[in-house]
Amino acid sequence: MKHFILFITALILFILIAPVGMAYTAFYYIWYEKERNRPYLYRCAFVIDICANVMFGELFETIFAKKRKFTLFGEYTTISASIGQLIHVNNIKNIGLKFSKLLDKIFNEQNHCINAYMQRK
Repeated sequence: MKHFILFITALILFILIAPVGMAYTAFYYIWYEKERNRPYLYRCAFVIDICANVMFGELFETIFAKKRKFTLFGEYTTISASIGQLIHVNNIKNIGLKFSKLLDKIFNEQNHCINAYMQRK
């Protein structure tokens, strides 16, 4: 019950603060810090990616893994790294390989998922 209350509290606070916080932070970075190594929207996307992997890991594992258990889905890592691990240990379904190729095109990087997995190690 304690974890449920913590989750609901965090969710409510996020919903209340997110619109103002994101707008303020985006304005701040656009106005004051035009030159940054990692743009604000990139960092937001990265955190959303990790959050999605943690929250929906079981679903991703069902979709992409041949055998369940012992995957990085549900852990504090990116979906790309989780898929990269499946490729590395040859536990990936065909749909996962297709999704990996799509990510290669999106990021304009050969073997994006495997690279993400290797950077994690």
